[in-house]
Amino acid sequence: MSNHYMAISRGQEGALATDYTFGTASASSTDIELRMADGVNLTRLDVIKALKAFTHALESGATYTNVPPY
Repeated sequence: MSNHYMAISRGQEGALATDYTFGTASASSTDIELRMADGVNLTRLDVIKALKAFTHALESGATYTNVPPY
């Protein structure tokens, strides 16, 4: 089994399918990447919930993240 990656480069809005890179290997040419583990029965809803949680953490300015400030 392999992991599945979805990546997007800085400055892309995600409005076009060509803004994204999909694959089963990490894309070193992209700036931001999401990795979804294979073999753990993840659903789209699981991933959407995680993205909402990440969004909340980033927008709240949580001090426990190591993401650069705006």
